[in-house]
Amino acid sequence: MPVRRSATAEEARAAAGHTKYQWASFYRFTREEARRIHEACPGRTWPNMPAPLRMETHERLQAHLASEGIPGVSEDIVDWRMVTTVRDALRDAANQSALYGEESARSRPFDPVRDLDPNSEQRQPPA
Repeated sequence: MPVRRSATAEEARAAAGHTKYQWASFYRFTREEARRIHEACPGRTWPNMPAPLRMETHERLQAHLASEGIPGVSEDIVDWRMVTTVRDALRDAANQSALYGEESARSRPFDPVRDLDPNSEQRQPPA
């Protein structure tokens, strides 16, 4: 049975047949994949990813799950989760760049002791 996009995490977990601990591992794997996807295709959302990339992601997730003895998940569940996870990765990256961009763009107020060289003839604040 396909998982609706509006399904809750509990509904998706039940559809996957995972325990709480298995589901936590699935979440961790999807966060790692979302970071990888964001690095490869910055600014793109999950539905806008090329199909081959989505299929590779699904296969990598299946391999991660199998390595821990966790049952695999359908493409519906991967789509359900990755829509949110990739969006969150985009938002986190935007927040980081805004934070660092603000710091570097912010100028300090003029301080004559700090900003004026006593050996210089120029006695005006820098532009």
